[in-house]
Amino acid sequence: GFAQAIALPGLVIVAAGFIAAIADATGATGWFAAKLRSGRHAGTTRLPALCGLVAGLAASPSTAFALLTPLLHAVTGGAEPRKRSAAAAALALAISASHGLALVSPVPIAAAAILAAPWSRVALFGVPLAVLLAGLGAAWSRWLA
Repeated sequence: GFAQAIALPGLVIVAAGFIAAIADATGATGWFAAKLRSGRHAGTTRLPALCGLVAGLAASPSTAFALLTPLLHAVTGGAEPRKRSAAAAALALAISASHGLALVSPVPIAAAAILAAPWSRVALFGVPLAVLLAGLGAAWSRWLA
């Protein structure tokens, strides 16, 4: 019942909160956010989409989103709420695309094993499609903002 519901996503969110608090206390979040803001991709949805593509390779998309959300708030801290929402949407869409289609994430590995598909074909179709979908998600979220 309740213990199972807490164990799955709840512990991930609590752990992400601890990691975010440690990063804030040590100044790592501020340093990293300053480096990201000084880059040419500051204030756009391209950076969250790129982070989402990499983070989507993790075993759990909810873990990736929970860990990146505090950094996302640090990077888009001065932006208006619509732009922050667009960055969060771009991050979530890129995590979903990468987790479902990129070769080294658990979903394509399981699908390829069940279907006995060659790894080269899984990579040939999955990775470009994940990049395309992350780009479309970033463009869509920018259009909404």
